[in-house]
Parts: sequence; structure tokens; C-alpha cells
Amino acid sequence: MSKIKHAIDKTKKPVVWLFSGKNKWFVIIGLTIVLIAAYVILRPKTDTREFVKAEVRDLYQVVSTTGKVKASNNVELAFEGSGKVTRIVAAGTKVSAGDTIASLNTSDYEAQLKIAESNLAARQAEYDSLVAGAKAEDISISEAQVESSRITYVSAEKDLINNLGNSYSTIDNIVDTKLAGLFTKYGTENKLNFSVINDFTSQPKIETLKNNADAIDALLSSGSYNTMSGDELVSFADSIISGTEKIRDLCDNLNTALSGQVVGISSVDYWKATVAASRASAVTLTDQLRASKDKYVSSRNSYNLYQKQLALKKSPATEYEKSAKLAAIASAQGQIDQIYTSMEKNRIRAPFSGTVARTDVSVGEMATGGKSVVSLISSGNYLIEADIVESDIAKIKVGDIATVDLDAYGSDVKFQAKVTMINPGEVIKDNVATYKTTFEFVNKDDRIKSGMTANIDIATGEKMGALSVPQRSIITREGKKYVMVAKYVDGKKTLANEEKEIQTGFKGSEGYTEVVSGLEPGDEIVTLSSIKSAK
Repeated sequence: MSKIKHAIDKTKKPVVWLFSGKNKWFVIIGLTIVLIAAYVILRPKTDTREFVKAEVRDLYQVVSTTGKVKASNNVELAFEGSGKVTRIVAAGTKVSAGDTIASLNTSDYEAQLKIAESNLAARQAEYDSLVAGAKAEDISISEAQVESSRITYVSAEKDLINNLGNSYSTIDNIVDTKLAGLFTKYGTENKLNFSVINDFTSQPKIETLKNNADAIDALLSSGSYNTMSGDELVSFADSIISGTEKIRDLCDNLNTALSGQVVGISSVDYWKATVAASRASAVTLTDQLRASKDKYVSSRNSYNLYQKQLALKKSPATEYEKSAKLAAIASAQGQIDQIYTSMEKNRIRAPFSGTVARTDVSVGEMATGGKSVVSLISSGNYLIEADIVESDIAKIKVGDIATVDLDAYGSDVKFQAKVTMINPGEVIKDNVATYKTTFEFVNKDDRIKSGMTANIDIATGEKMGALSVPQRSIITREGKKYVMVAKYVDGKKTLANEEKEIQTGFKGSEGYTEVVSGLEPGDEIVTLSSIKSAK
């Protein structure tokens, strides 16, 4: 008994110590922790997994992006030339393609244009007249001119022949009568019958001129000119005129000789007077023959000219003549075209239908060539430009239809747009390759304005009636796809998971992926996030 009491007393002391003073609080806290841990460990486990069913649903693939609305055409327009502005439409004005939006002063060109147009009309009239041919009255007038010139020509020919006949008697009188006493005949040659002291050159010269005068006298004596006409008659008249000029020279040389010291001749003064009279007759004859010949030549030329003109009027225009006139017309038209080209440099025409967004000059101001004065935006469908990342660009092609909402009108107001262009070159933004893609609104809508922010959804594919599961429930490992399903024992769901391999197909944009094989509709799949949470 004493041993038991001793043991109790021995044990009682530590217990009393533990629950005495401050020690009791440490004991209480420790016991509480132990009790909580035991409860957590020993209590039944709660299933925290999230299950989704493999279901048949319609899958859609959509690429979403944002962009800016802009006009399909937006240009800055300038004059090619410089000058004072005479016209410019107000900002906000709607214009059609080809309309004049602004113009400079063109008064100088307008004056040049009138002259050029008159020149063209004259050239055209010449061509028309050539093709039409001469009028009957013109031909009649020309025929009258031909006949009148023929009469004049025939008369001039007769006068020339008569004057040549008259010249024979004059020359024969000078040569064989008046001057013959100063010469002696030795066969066919004439020799002076006097000498000039200290002058050995005059005698041969005078004798040569006398022989030429005899030759002219003999030529006329034949009368051959009476049957001549045309160039032959003119040539004969020229030879006679040359002969009369040499008779004049003969008289001049005889006069010089008789004025010196001569021997072998008396009555020098008589011979001087005879020589002077012969010279005067030769000069008068020369003038008469030259005038008669010139009249004949002139009348013959006029007659020939009028004949040619008449023939030309009666004959049709040749291709060469037509070509020459047409070339003149083309040249005149070219001058007009050049003026119009210069005038166009002083005008700004709308390259497309649209609205004048801005003007930078006023009427009366000076505009400088090449400097923008008008901004024009098109009135056609508006465009959207958006940058699409490389991971999505392969899903898009030209022609794809997109649904668009504009921040200005909210997400409830939808517009249709179509992909019209995808730039092949990339642009790096935030270290990501993007590709500028252009969309065009399918329908015109006055609510659409340039500069608006557009939210774009492009439908790039669909799979109707596809067995699918959430993408977040699929595990990818070594190129294969798996899902975790709940494990059943004796028909009851356990807390364990069973891994199943699946084959996937179409991937939708709403977070679901088609399951081609490995699951049946209604199979319960554990989401990966709930598995991690349970762990």
C-alpha cells in the first residue's frame, strides 16, 4: 500500500506542475492542436473534384481582334502648276469622280485655245476642200484664165519674132553699111583699113568684134527664127541680144580708136558720128529685143501655170496631198491638246466619288504646285485595318466573313465585313509578328465613320454535332492526349481518377475540343484545375 501511494505521489507532482502557473496554457494549446490534427486526419474525405460531361455540341472557330475604320480611299490633292485660286469647293461637299474640286486662273490658256481652234478649223476646211474638189465655177474661171494667158502668149511670140525680123535690117545696116567703110575684107575676115599709132591691141579686138557682128547678121538673114517657139525661140533671142551687145562694144572700141592718133583714114569726125549713131541703134535694139523676150517668157510661164492649175482642179486629190493636209490637221489638234494639258495642271479633279474633308486655300490665294490643298475621302464602303498575330493569321483567308461591332454604338449593333487583303509582310509589335489585314464592310451604312474603333470576330471554321470536352480537361504528354475520368468500384464513384487516352479533332474558340475516339457521350471528365485543387 505504501508503494502504491508512493507511486501516486510521485506521478502527482509532474501533473500538478504541468497544470500549475503558466504551464497549463502551453498544455491546453498543445492538446488543442493535437485534437484538430486528429480530426483532420481521421475525418472522412470530401470529393472536391469538378466533373464535366462529354457532350455533343456545335463547335465554332473564331479569331477576334480590333482595328480602326478608315475610308477605302483617302487622298491629299495638289495642283501641278502654281497660280491664283479662282474656284474651290467647300469642305463637306460631295463630289463625283471627274468633278472639278479646285482651279487656278487659266485666262492665258483660254486665249491660246481660241487661236489654236481657229487654226484647226482652217486646216480642216483645206482638207475638206481638197477632198471635195474644185467647184464648177472655179473650173470655169480657171479655164478663162488659161485662154486669156494663151492669147497673150501667142501675141508675145509673134511680137518677138517680128522684132527679131526687124533687128535684121537694123544690124545689117550697121554692119554692112555704116561701119563697112572702116574695114577691108580678106576672104571671110575683116581687117581695119587704118592703124592706131602706139596701140597694138585695139586693132585685133575691133576686128574680132566686127567678125562677130557679121555672124549675127548672117544668122538673122537665114530667117530660121520664124518657125521657132518655146525654149528654142528664147535661146535664139538671147544669142541675138548678146550679138547686139557686142555691136555696142564694137562701136565703143571704134570710138576709142578714132579718138587717138590714126593713119590711113580721113574724115575722122565723120566716122566718129557714124560710129556713135550705130552704137545708139545697137543699144535701142538690145533694149527692144530684151523687153520683147522677157514679155514672151513671162506670158509663156503664166500660160503654163494656169494650165497646171486647171489640170489640178480637174484631177482628184492624191493620197500624198491628203496625207499632207491630214498632217496639218493633226498638228493643229496637237496644239489644242497641249493647251488642254497645260490647263489641266491648273485644275484638281476628283479621282473618285467622295466627300471633300478639308481645304487649305481660299479663292484669291496663291497656290504652289505640288503642295496639298484638298483632302478627299471616298464615299464607297469603309474599310477596317487590323493587325492579326501569327498564331491566328493561318486561320484566315481572303473572303472570310467577319462580324463587327463599333465602340461608338455598343456590342448590340452588328455589322458585316469581309476580308479583302492580307499583307504578306509581317510587322513586329511587342515582340510578336503581326500581319496587317484589311476588311471591307459588306453594306453601306451612314453610321460608319472614319476613325471608329471596330471589334472584329472572324468565323474561320465550324463542326456541327461534335462530341467534345473542355480544352482545360485535356492532358498532353509525349504527343498523346489524355483525360481523367472518375473511377467506379461496385458501381460507386471513388475518389480515385482513371486516365484515358483520346483522339482529338476540331478545336473550337469557346474552349471546347472535339473528341474523335476514346469517350462516349455522357462520360464524366475531371477538370485539371479541380484535380490540382484536390491534391
